[in-house]
Amino acid sequence: MKIRKARKEDLKKIDEIFREEYSKFPYNEKWTKEKSLTKLKEYLKYNLIFVIENSKGILGFLIGHIDIWDKGNEGFIDEVVVSRKFQGKGYGKLLMNFIIKYFDRKNCKNLRLMSNPKSIAFKIYKKMGFNKSKNLIYMTKKLK
Repeated sequence: MKIRKARKEDLKKIDEIFREEYSKFPYNEKWTKEKSLTKLKEYLKYNLIFVIENSKGILGFLIGHIDIWDKGNEGFIDEVVVSRKFQGKGYGKLLMNFIIKYFDRKNCKNLRLMSNPKSIAFKIYKKMGFNKSKNLIYMTKKLK
């Protein structure tokens, strides 16, 4: 088992996992290959992408970045995705523990993420010590 920084040649497999997992409940998103690859290429350019792999190949990935804030840097986890056939085996937790240590070494003061409360991941994050923010609410506005 190995966790490493993603490379450009990993994007095809990351894209497959991304589209497959986000097409299911509770997300039900309809990503085209073109749009998801564009998003992943941007992530690779400006953010951190780590993959978890074994002899069978890439099992999942994590995307994150560091935000600069007045009281110190904060780590932000954008995506944690493990292929359905490898879920429930602790790979997501390995990715999470890896990124927590990574952000800690980078002197981040806090770690943030967003999660769908209907997802299995939400329960895992709670078990790992993440709490709902008391002073932030995720808001959206439809434009078209």
